[in-house]
Amino acid sequence: MNELTLRQMAGLAAIVALIGLVAVSCDNATTANGATIYHTVSFHTDGSSVPSEEVRHGYLVAEPEQDPTRGSYAFAGWYAAADGGAAFDFAAPITGSTTVYARWNAPYPTLEAEISAGITLEMNWIFAGAFTMGQAGVATPEREVTLTRGFYMGIHPVTQEQFYAVMGHNPSFFSGSPASGEAQGRRLVENLSWYHAIAFANWLSIQEGLEPAYHVAGVNWETLTFANVPATSNAAWNAATVNWNAGGFRLATEAEWEFAARAGTTTQWSFGDTDADIDYYAWTNRNAGSRTRQVGQLRPNPWGLYDMHGNVWEWVWDWWGTHPSAVQTDPTGLAAGGHRVARGGCWVNTPGNARLAVRFDFNPGIRGTNLGFRVVRP
Repeated sequence: MNELTLRQMAGLAAIVALIGLVAVSCDNATTANGATIYHTVSFHTDGSSVPSEEVRHGYLVAEPEQDPTRGSYAFAGWYAAADGGAAFDFAAPITGSTTVYARWNAPYPTLEAEISAGITLEMNWIFAGAFTMGQAGVATPEREVTLTRGFYMGIHPVTQEQFYAVMGHNPSFFSGSPASGEAQGRRLVENLSWYHAIAFANWLSIQEGLEPAYHVAGVNWETLTFANVPATSNAAWNAATVNWNAGGFRLATEAEWEFAARAGTTTQWSFGDTDADIDYYAWTNRNAGSRTRQVGQLRPNPWGLYDMHGNVWEWVWDWWGTHPSAVQTDPTGLAAGGHRVARGGCWVNTPGNARLAVRFDFNPGIRGTNLGFRVVRP
Protein backbone atom coordinates (compact mmCIF):
# COMPACT_ATOMS: atom_id res chain seq x y z
CA MET A 1 0.00 0.00 0.00
CA ASN A 2 1.34 3.42 -0.92
CA GLU A 3 2.03 5.90 1.79
CA LEU A 4 0.37 9.27 1.89
CA THR A 5 2.91 12.01 2.33
CA LEU A 6 1.68 15.17 3.95
CA ARG A 7 3.88 18.20 3.55
CA GLN A 8 2.73 21.07 5.68
CA MET A 9 5.23 23.87 5.68
CA ALA A 10 3.89 26.11 8.38
CA GLY A 11 6.97 27.90 9.64
CA LEU A 12 6.44 31.62 10.02
CA ALA A 13 9.10 34.27 9.72
CA ALA A 14 9.18 37.24 12.02
CA ILE A 15 6.76 40.08 11.41
CA VAL A 16 8.32 42.78 9.30
CA ALA A 17 7.13 46.30 8.61
CA LEU A 18 6.53 47.05 4.95
CA ILE A 19 6.87 50.65 3.81
CA GLY A 20 7.57 50.44 0.08
CA LEU A 21 9.64 47.30 0.69
CA VAL A 22 8.56 43.70 1.09
CA ALA A 23 10.58 40.68 2.20
CA VAL A 24 9.51 37.78 -0.01
CA SER A 25 9.54 34.12 0.88
CA CYS A 26 12.27 32.04 -0.71
CA ASP A 27 9.63 29.43 -1.52
CA ASN A 28 8.14 30.37 -4.86
CA ALA A 29 7.03 28.88 -8.12
CA THR A 30 7.26 30.08 -11.70
CA THR A 31 4.26 29.84 -14.01
CA ALA A 32 4.37 28.84 -17.65
CA ASN A 33 4.65 32.43 -18.77
CA GLY A 34 7.45 33.20 -16.35
CA ALA A 35 5.42 35.00 -13.70
CA THR A 36 6.56 34.23 -10.19
CA ILE A 37 4.11 33.38 -7.43
CA TYR A 38 5.41 34.24 -3.97
CA HIS A 39 3.03 31.97 -2.22
CA THR A 40 1.29 32.62 1.07
CA VAL A 41 1.36 35.65 3.27
CA SER A 42 -0.53 36.48 6.44
CA PHE A 43 -0.69 40.14 7.30
CA HIS A 44 -2.05 42.86 9.52
CA THR A 45 -3.00 46.23 8.11
CA ASP A 46 -2.62 49.53 9.87
CA GLY A 47 -6.39 49.59 10.47
CA SER A 48 -7.33 51.82 7.57
CA SER A 49 -8.88 49.01 5.54
CA VAL A 50 -9.72 46.17 7.91
CA PRO A 51 -9.43 45.67 11.67
CA SER A 52 -5.76 45.63 12.58
CA GLU A 53 -5.97 42.28 14.35
CA GLU A 54 -7.58 40.38 11.49
CA VAL A 55 -5.19 38.05 9.71
CA ARG A 56 -5.60 37.60 5.99
CA HIS A 57 -4.09 35.12 3.57
CA GLY A 58 -3.34 35.21 -0.12
CA TYR A 59 -0.79 35.17 -2.89
CA LEU A 60 1.66 37.81 -4.05
CA VAL A 61 2.06 37.61 -7.81
CA ALA A 62 4.88 39.30 -9.68
CA GLU A 63 4.84 39.35 -13.46
CA PRO A 64 8.08 38.77 -15.41
CA GLU A 65 10.64 41.53 -15.03
CA GLN A 66 8.81 42.95 -12.02
CA ASP A 67 10.79 42.96 -8.80
CA PRO A 68 8.33 42.39 -5.93
CA THR A 69 10.79 43.75 -3.37
CA ARG A 70 10.45 47.33 -4.54
CA GLY A 71 7.92 49.67 -6.08
CA SER A 72 4.33 48.49 -6.42
CA TYR A 73 3.18 44.90 -6.26
CA ALA A 74 -0.15 43.14 -6.48
CA PHE A 75 -1.79 40.84 -3.98
CA ALA A 76 -4.41 38.43 -5.30
CA GLY A 77 -7.02 36.20 -3.70
CA TRP A 78 -7.19 37.53 -0.18
CA TYR A 79 -9.66 35.99 2.21
CA ALA A 80 -10.19 35.66 5.91
CA ALA A 81 -8.29 33.17 8.01
CA ALA A 82 -9.91 30.21 9.73
CA ASP A 83 -12.06 32.58 11.79
CA GLY A 84 -14.52 32.39 8.90
CA GLY A 85 -14.75 36.16 8.42
CA ALA A 86 -16.04 37.72 5.24
CA ALA A 87 -13.98 37.73 2.07
CA PHE A 88 -11.88 40.81 1.43
CA ASP A 89 -10.20 42.17 -1.70
CA PHE A 90 -8.01 45.18 -2.18
CA ALA A 91 -9.54 47.61 -4.62
CA ALA A 92 -6.10 48.23 -6.12
CA PRO A 93 -2.58 46.89 -5.75
CA ILE A 94 -0.78 47.88 -2.57
CA THR A 95 1.92 50.43 -3.25
CA GLY A 96 4.78 51.80 -1.23
CA SER A 97 2.52 54.46 0.23
CA THR A 98 0.61 51.86 2.24
CA THR A 99 1.98 50.61 5.53
CA VAL A 100 1.45 46.89 5.93
CA TYR A 101 2.74 44.72 8.72
CA ALA A 102 3.26 41.26 7.34
CA ARG A 103 4.62 37.90 8.25
CA TRP A 104 5.55 35.56 5.44
CA ASN A 105 5.23 31.83 5.54
CA ALA A 106 5.84 28.98 3.15
CA PRO A 107 3.26 27.95 0.52
CA TYR A 108 -0.18 26.82 1.55
CA PRO A 109 -0.11 23.35 3.06
CA THR A 110 0.14 20.80 0.28
CA LEU A 111 -0.67 17.14 0.20
CA GLU A 112 1.11 14.68 -2.05
CA ALA A 113 -0.27 11.17 -2.51
CA GLU A 114 2.07 8.67 -4.14
CA ILE A 115 -0.23 6.64 -6.37
CA SER A 116 2.55 4.49 -7.79
CA ALA A 117 6.27 4.82 -8.45
CA GLY A 118 6.85 8.20 -10.02
CA ILE A 119 3.15 9.11 -10.15
CA THR A 120 1.83 11.46 -7.49
CA LEU A 121 -1.35 13.42 -6.86
CA GLU A 122 -0.61 16.96 -5.71
CA MET A 123 -3.21 18.95 -3.76
CA ASN A 124 -3.35 22.47 -2.32
CA TRP A 125 -5.14 23.38 0.89
CA ILE A 126 -8.18 25.63 0.42
CA PHE A 127 -9.01 27.55 3.58
CA ALA A 128 -12.63 27.91 4.72
CA GLY A 129 -14.32 31.18 3.82
CA ALA A 130 -17.29 33.02 2.38
CA PHE A 131 -18.01 34.26 -1.13
CA THR A 132 -20.73 35.31 -3.56
CA MET A 133 -21.60 32.31 -5.70
CA GLY A 134 -22.99 32.70 -9.18
CA GLN A 135 -23.30 35.74 -11.40
CA ALA A 136 -26.30 37.71 -12.57
CA GLY A 137 -27.08 36.92 -16.17
CA VAL A 138 -24.88 33.82 -16.17
CA ALA A 139 -26.03 31.63 -13.28
CA THR A 140 -28.77 33.23 -11.26
CA PRO A 141 -29.50 33.87 -8.53
CA GLU A 142 -26.34 35.13 -6.89
CA ARG A 143 -26.16 34.06 -3.27
CA GLU A 144 -23.87 34.33 -0.29
CA VAL A 145 -22.24 31.03 0.58
CA THR A 146 -20.06 30.16 3.57
CA LEU A 147 -17.85 27.10 3.67
CA THR A 148 -17.00 26.27 7.27
CA ARG A 149 -14.42 23.59 6.51
CA GLY A 150 -11.26 23.79 4.48
CA PHE A 151 -10.22 21.03 2.09
CA TYR A 152 -7.41 19.86 -0.13
CA MET A 153 -8.05 20.11 -3.88
CA GLY A 154 -6.07 18.57 -6.73
CA ILE A 155 -3.96 21.25 -8.35
CA HIS A 156 -5.17 19.99 -11.71
CA PRO A 157 -7.70 17.47 -13.06
CA VAL A 158 -6.87 13.78 -12.74
CA THR A 159 -4.46 12.73 -15.50
CA GLN A 160 -4.42 9.65 -17.69
CA GLU A 161 -1.42 8.18 -15.88
CA GLN A 162 -3.01 8.77 -12.48
CA PHE A 163 -6.30 7.21 -13.56
CA TYR A 164 -4.59 4.18 -15.06
CA ALA A 165 -2.43 3.65 -11.98
CA VAL A 166 -5.56 3.41 -9.81
CA MET A 167 -8.16 1.90 -12.16
CA GLY A 168 -5.97 -0.20 -14.47
CA HIS A 169 -7.68 1.31 -17.49
CA ASN A 170 -7.45 4.49 -19.55
CA PRO A 171 -10.81 5.30 -21.18
CA SER A 172 -9.59 8.51 -22.83
CA PHE A 173 -10.50 9.23 -26.43
CA PHE A 174 -7.37 11.36 -26.71
CA SER A 175 -5.06 8.48 -25.88
CA GLY A 176 -2.35 9.31 -28.40
CA SER A 177 -0.78 12.03 -30.54
CA PRO A 178 -0.25 14.68 -27.85
CA ALA A 179 0.69 18.20 -28.89
CA SER A 180 4.38 18.77 -29.54
CA GLY A 181 6.39 18.68 -26.32
CA GLU A 182 3.54 17.30 -24.22
CA ALA A 183 3.56 14.01 -22.30
CA GLN A 184 0.64 11.70 -23.09
CA GLY A 185 0.29 10.49 -19.50
CA ARG A 186 0.05 14.06 -18.27
CA ARG A 187 -2.97 14.82 -20.41
CA LEU A 188 -6.12 14.77 -18.32
CA VAL A 189 -8.29 11.70 -18.39
CA GLU A 190 -11.63 12.13 -20.17
CA ASN A 191 -14.38 10.07 -21.77
CA LEU A 192 -15.59 8.93 -18.38
CA SER A 193 -18.86 9.16 -16.49
CA TRP A 194 -19.68 10.60 -13.08
CA TYR A 195 -19.79 6.99 -11.87
CA HIS A 196 -16.17 6.47 -12.93
CA ALA A 197 -15.19 9.64 -11.08
CA ILE A 198 -16.62 8.49 -7.74
CA ALA A 199 -15.24 4.99 -8.28
CA PHE A 200 -11.76 6.46 -8.77
CA ALA A 201 -12.15 8.49 -5.57
CA ASN A 202 -13.14 5.42 -3.54
CA TRP A 203 -10.47 3.18 -5.04
CA LEU A 204 -7.77 5.77 -4.40
CA SER A 205 -9.01 6.14 -0.81
CA ILE A 206 -8.79 2.38 -0.26
CA GLN A 207 -5.36 2.27 -1.86
CA GLU A 208 -4.13 4.99 0.47
CA GLY A 209 -5.68 3.45 3.60
CA LEU A 210 -8.37 6.12 3.94
CA GLU A 211 -12.07 5.75 4.62
CA PRO A 212 -13.98 5.87 1.30
CA ALA A 213 -16.46 8.73 1.04
CA TYR A 214 -19.06 7.08 -1.22
CA HIS A 215 -21.55 4.28 -0.66
CA VAL A 216 -23.47 2.64 -3.49
CA ALA A 217 -25.89 -0.13 -2.51
CA GLY A 218 -24.68 -3.54 -3.62
CA VAL A 219 -21.21 -2.39 -4.70
CA ASN A 220 -18.12 -4.00 -3.19
CA TRP A 221 -15.34 -1.52 -3.89
CA GLU A 222 -12.67 -4.09 -3.13
CA THR A 223 -13.75 -6.32 -6.04
CA LEU A 224 -15.29 -3.77 -8.43
CA THR A 225 -13.55 -3.52 -11.81
CA PHE A 226 -13.62 -0.73 -14.36
CA ALA A 227 -15.74 -2.87 -16.65
CA ASN A 228 -18.38 -3.24 -13.91
CA VAL A 229 -18.95 0.49 -13.56
CA PRO A 230 -22.30 1.21 -15.29
CA ALA A 231 -22.08 2.48 -18.88
CA THR A 232 -25.55 4.04 -18.78
CA SER A 233 -27.73 5.75 -16.20
CA ASN A 234 -28.08 3.46 -13.19
CA ALA A 235 -30.57 3.79 -10.34
CA ALA A 236 -28.30 2.34 -7.64
CA TRP A 237 -25.39 4.58 -8.58
CA ASN A 238 -27.69 7.60 -8.86
CA ALA A 239 -28.68 6.93 -5.24
CA ALA A 240 -25.04 7.09 -4.09
CA THR A 241 -24.54 8.70 -0.70
CA VAL A 242 -21.49 10.49 0.64
CA ASN A 243 -20.00 10.56 4.12
CA TRP A 244 -18.80 14.15 4.45
CA ASN A 245 -16.76 13.22 7.52
CA ALA A 246 -14.80 10.45 5.79
CA GLY A 247 -11.10 11.07 5.32
CA GLY A 248 -10.98 9.77 1.78
CA PHE A 249 -11.08 11.40 -1.63
CA ARG A 250 -14.25 12.67 -3.25
CA LEU A 251 -15.58 15.14 -5.81
CA ALA A 252 -15.94 18.75 -4.79
CA THR A 253 -19.40 20.14 -4.21
CA GLU A 254 -20.38 22.79 -6.71
CA ALA A 255 -19.89 25.47 -4.04
CA GLU A 256 -16.44 24.15 -3.14
CA TRP A 257 -15.45 24.07 -6.80
CA GLU A 258 -16.51 27.65 -7.49
CA PHE A 259 -14.99 28.94 -4.25
CA ALA A 260 -11.64 27.37 -5.16
CA ALA A 261 -11.88 28.46 -8.80
CA ARG A 262 -12.64 32.06 -7.85
CA ALA A 263 -9.72 32.09 -5.43
CA GLY A 264 -10.91 35.26 -3.77
CA THR A 265 -11.75 37.05 -7.03
CA THR A 266 -15.14 38.47 -7.97
CA THR A 267 -14.62 38.78 -11.73
CA GLN A 268 -16.02 36.66 -14.56
CA TRP A 269 -12.77 34.74 -14.86
CA SER A 270 -10.18 34.43 -12.10
CA PHE A 271 -7.93 36.78 -14.08
CA GLY A 272 -10.43 39.53 -14.91
CA ASP A 273 -13.69 40.55 -16.57
CA THR A 274 -12.59 40.18 -20.19
CA ASP A 275 -11.24 37.16 -22.06
CA ALA A 276 -8.30 39.06 -23.52
CA ASP A 277 -5.81 37.02 -21.46
CA ILE A 278 -7.65 33.71 -21.43
CA ASP A 279 -5.08 31.96 -23.63
CA TYR A 280 -2.63 32.32 -20.74
CA TYR A 281 -4.99 30.45 -18.39
CA ALA A 282 -7.31 28.12 -20.30
CA TRP A 283 -7.44 25.67 -23.19
CA THR A 284 -10.54 26.59 -25.20
CA ASN A 285 -11.51 26.44 -28.85
CA ARG A 286 -9.22 29.41 -29.42
CA ASN A 287 -5.95 27.69 -28.56
CA ALA A 288 -6.42 24.00 -27.74
CA GLY A 289 -6.02 22.72 -31.29
CA SER A 290 -9.22 20.63 -31.16
CA ARG A 291 -7.93 18.32 -28.43
CA THR A 292 -7.19 18.11 -24.72
CA ARG A 293 -3.83 19.35 -23.50
CA GLN A 294 -1.32 18.41 -20.85
CA VAL A 295 -2.29 19.72 -17.43
CA GLY A 296 -0.47 22.50 -15.60
CA GLN A 297 1.05 24.24 -18.62
CA LEU A 298 -0.78 27.55 -18.36
CA ARG A 299 -1.01 30.04 -15.52
CA PRO A 300 -2.69 28.90 -12.29
CA ASN A 301 -5.39 30.84 -10.49
CA PRO A 302 -4.36 32.88 -7.41
CA TRP A 303 -4.57 29.79 -5.18
CA GLY A 304 -2.24 27.71 -7.32
CA LEU A 305 -4.88 25.61 -9.12
CA TYR A 306 -4.37 24.86 -12.81
CA ASP A 307 -6.90 24.26 -15.59
CA MET A 308 -9.88 25.49 -13.57
CA HIS A 309 -10.84 27.26 -16.80
CA GLY A 310 -11.12 25.10 -19.92
CA ASN A 311 -9.50 21.82 -21.01
CA VAL A 312 -12.39 19.62 -19.77
CA TRP A 313 -15.64 20.12 -17.93
CA GLU A 314 -15.18 18.82 -14.39
CA TRP A 315 -17.74 16.63 -12.70
CA VAL A 316 -18.82 17.82 -9.23
CA TRP A 317 -21.06 16.16 -6.66
CA ASP A 318 -24.27 18.18 -7.05
CA TRP A 319 -27.45 17.28 -8.88
CA TRP A 320 -28.46 19.85 -11.48
CA GLY A 321 -31.16 22.29 -10.42
CA THR A 322 -31.94 25.89 -9.55
CA HIS A 323 -30.10 27.13 -6.51
CA PRO A 324 -31.97 28.99 -3.77
CA SER A 325 -31.26 32.70 -3.46
CA ALA A 326 -30.99 32.50 0.33
CA VAL A 327 -27.73 32.60 2.23
CA GLN A 328 -26.27 29.09 2.43
CA THR A 329 -23.73 27.32 4.61
CA ASP A 330 -21.88 24.26 3.26
CA PRO A 331 -24.44 23.55 0.51
CA THR A 332 -24.36 20.12 -1.12
CA GLY A 333 -27.08 20.59 -3.74
CA LEU A 334 -30.39 18.87 -4.29
CA ALA A 335 -31.19 15.50 -2.73
CA ALA A 336 -31.95 13.90 -6.10
CA GLY A 337 -32.19 14.70 -9.78
CA GLY A 338 -31.63 13.51 -13.33
CA HIS A 339 -28.34 15.16 -14.27
CA ARG A 340 -25.14 16.00 -12.40
CA VAL A 341 -23.34 19.33 -12.63
CA ALA A 342 -20.04 19.95 -14.42
CA ARG A 343 -18.01 23.15 -14.22
CA GLY A 344 -15.18 24.99 -15.96
CA GLY A 345 -15.71 24.75 -19.73
CA CYS A 346 -13.58 22.67 -22.08
CA TRP A 347 -11.30 22.49 -25.10
CA VAL A 348 -14.14 22.60 -27.62
CA ASN A 349 -16.01 25.52 -25.96
CA THR A 350 -15.69 29.25 -26.36
CA PRO A 351 -13.95 31.31 -23.65
CA GLY A 352 -17.39 32.43 -22.46
CA ASN A 353 -18.16 28.91 -21.28
CA ALA A 354 -15.05 29.00 -19.09
CA ARG A 355 -16.42 31.80 -16.93
CA LEU A 356 -16.46 31.04 -13.22
CA ALA A 357 -20.24 31.03 -12.83
CA VAL A 358 -21.11 28.96 -15.91
CA ARG A 359 -22.68 25.58 -15.13
CA PHE A 360 -23.59 22.66 -17.34
CA ASP A 361 -25.46 19.42 -16.74
CA PHE A 362 -24.85 15.89 -17.97
CA ASN A 363 -26.50 12.53 -17.43
CA PRO A 364 -24.23 10.90 -14.80
CA GLY A 365 -23.88 7.77 -16.96
CA ILE A 366 -22.70 9.62 -20.05
CA ARG A 367 -19.09 9.59 -21.24
CA GLY A 368 -17.59 12.35 -23.34
CA THR A 369 -14.27 13.63 -24.63
CA ASN A 370 -15.02 16.90 -22.86
CA LEU A 371 -15.64 15.40 -19.39
CA GLY A 372 -13.06 14.91 -16.64
CA PHE A 373 -12.74 15.60 -12.92
CA ARG A 374 -10.47 16.51 -10.03
CA VAL A 375 -10.67 15.30 -6.44
CA VAL A 376 -10.69 16.85 -2.99
CA ARG A 377 -10.26 15.47 0.53
CA PRO A 378 -10.31 16.84 4.08
